[in-house]
Amino acid sequence: MNKSLAEFDMIADIDECSDTESLAAADCSTNSECINLPGSYTCQCKHGYHGTADFCIGEVIAKHND
Repeated sequence: MNKSLAEFDMIADIDECSDTESLAAADCSTNSECINLPGSYTCQCKHGYHGTADFCIGEVIAKHND
C-alpha cells in the first residue's frame, strides 16, 4: 500500500535546546546560543560575538583615554 506524504502522521519535533542542561545546549560554547531546527539544532554566536559556533569571540573595543 502506497501512501502520499500527506497521509503520514507528523512526528513532533523535539526541542533539543529547551533544556539548558541538555546535551545540545552543552554542545554550544559559552558565547553562543542553541537554536532549535526541525529534527536537529545548531549553535549560533550571540550578538556582539563572531567566529564559529564552537569558538565565538567578542569584538575588541578600543578604549581611548582623552
